[in-house]
Amino acid sequence: MPVYKDKERNTWYVSINYTDSLGQHHKHKKRGFKTRELALDYEAAYRISDKIIKQQITFKQLINDFITYKSTRVKARSLKDFKYLINKQLIPYFGEMVVQKINIPVIEDFQNELLKKNYSNSYTKIIQSMLNRLLNHAVRRMIIDKNPFDYVEFVRHENKKNSSKIRYWTYEEYKAFKTVVNDPDDRLFFDMLYHTGMRIGEVQTRKWSDINWINRDIYVHDNWDEKNHLLSEDTKNGKHRHVLLNKILVKGLKEKYARDKNIDGFNDNCYIFGVYDVIYQQYFTRLKDSYITLYNELHSDKPLNRITLHEFRHSHVSILINSGVKSLTIAERLGHSKEMVERVYGHLFPSERQEILNVIDDLE
Repeated sequence: MPVYKDKERNTWYVSINYTDSLGQHHKHKKRGFKTRELALDYEAAYRISDKIIKQQITFKQLINDFITYKSTRVKARSLKDFKYLINKQLIPYFGEMVVQKINIPVIEDFQNELLKKNYSNSYTKIIQSMLNRLLNHAVRRMIIDKNPFDYVEFVRHENKKNSSKIRYWTYEEYKAFKTVVNDPDDRLFFDMLYHTGMRIGEVQTRKWSDINWINRDIYVHDNWDEKNHLLSEDTKNGKHRHVLLNKILVKGLKEKYARDKNIDGFNDNCYIFGVYDVIYQQYFTRLKDSYITLYNELHSDKPLNRITLHEFRHSHVSILINSGVKSLTIAERLGHSKEMVERVYGHLFPSERQEILNVIDDLE
């Protein structure tokens, strides 16, 4: 029974031991009740409202619980990214704030401060999404009844250009780039990126044993974590897939296999690029940049736009879209969801507006 008699003061007091929704143990005591019935009423109301229990949980405590929860559910790299974003963008503002006090005005004030930092719209959205995710976690832990972010619109710079616009090379531009790539191994590496749409980390870890020469495909089942310099035993989103190889790649791979098999200790378990060790992305980035610079020096009248290694993947998608390949098929090749392909590359798909006009124009 949590209600006791204070013999010295001739009053009653309440002493409640409880565990909050994050598993932390607490003790709550209230003195000064003239009668036992008043003490019992207070104790009952306290347990029903659970107000004090919830009010004691700070944003930092919520974060610790969120990180612990996610540690067994996401990859190490994703968890590291979560921590970095939270520590840099959310802890300085919300750190010691009690979660229940994070309401609509508080979020809107935070958004106003966020806009003053003049981040890109894409990064501004990422920060807000993380806050929204944490507050959703608070709802699941029954710390708050509703997520206040459900009633707040995401903010963005209306006059800021979209820095996340997809950049890519057309096939004519890519062929022009290859005119200055004389090394066959370098040329094959760029062909792998451009003609398969694989992520750079997936190309880095491909081995000869992944190739099925009869089916003309390559098995993608792991990925190089460039940030931590380690091999991830899974792809970025956990989807394994067989990527078909065109004639250009089959020919280039067979020629490289013939060259590499003369290397001492070579076997099918060697990396296609690097043989015994994964070559870091920084090397390929410098290589790409040097070839673009060379091309632009030779063709100053019509220079190539500089694109990143990841934008070779965008270039591959642009070819598929322009050739009429459906979003679901593209998603399977990339290891994406159909929804993500349509969200990221939607503006590249041909508009159906003209098709609609053609239909209704034919009506008599």
